[in-house]
Amino acid sequence: AFIGSDTMLVAPVAVGEHAQTGAGSVVRHDVPPGAVVVGVPARILRMPQPQPDEGPTTEGSEKV
Repeated sequence: AFIGSDTMLVAPVAVGEHAQTGAGSVVRHDVPPGAVVVGVPARILRMPQPQPDEGPTTEGSEKV
């Protein structure tokens, strides 16, 4: 995770893997993996976009 300068994490919070907080944000809730949060209080600005090959798969199916 990347924690911007002067960010306040108001315990207890969990910051997910590859998540980012904007400088000066006040994080009061858990941050999902890959999310970008900013503001006072921090709000989700962006969530990671699924990659084309990460979609649901059906058992026994193949990529063609």
